[in-house]
Amino acid sequence: MPLNETQITRYSRQIIIPKMGGHAQERLLGSRMVLIGTLDDIAQPLAYLVGAGVGEIDLCAPDTSETDLRSLCDRMRDLNPDSTVSYGSLAQTPDLVLAMIGCGAIVEFASIEASTIGAAVIARLDAPGKIAILPGPPPCLRCAGGNLLEGFGKRSEQAGFISMIATTESLKILSAYHSAAPSMVKFDGYQTAIETLQPSAADCSCRPRG
Repeated sequence: MPLNETQITRYSRQIIIPKMGGHAQERLLGSRMVLIGTLDDIAQPLAYLVGAGVGEIDLCAPDTSETDLRSLCDRMRDLNPDSTVSYGSLAQTPDLVLAMIGCGAIVEFASIEASTIGAAVIARLDAPGKIAILPGPPPCLRCAGGNLLEGFGKRSEQAGFISMIATTESLKILSAYHSAAPSMVKFDGYQTAIETLQPSAADCSCRPRG
């Protein structure tokens, strides 16, 4: 649906970005995603996603009270009425899953969901930090490398920085800002390394059969 005048004004700073434009913003407004993490780890990225105009966001925050989730959804509605934030209610298949792995419970949750995730951005917030950018399977979380589903270690001092980079990469995928290849971004506290991920392992369930 074409942007109205209010939306053009609201998203003007994004629309003028080279290669972005109105069509990319329309894709964001029509997109659906799932955001996984603890309440503390998803609050700031969520505000960024809502402010950018992602259409529907479903929250998966294990061990978070319904009262806290409802309050967060209400605050996001006030921030941007174009974006619908809910929890446990996204009926349709999402365009992307963004997971902030900041504790052991989220590792376990991501492990369960690994075989069903399509496009995904997975941020490991322990040290050394890493982000898996998976525009679509294969590879999946299990065979992408980087030990994405290993036990959670010591939290990285760069956790907030890593989570915001992961959020930005999610927006790029949803808006089709550029054609991203499956890749892994690694942070060791001194430098950043980016490596292209290989096709899925032959014995992984995400690999096309037949």
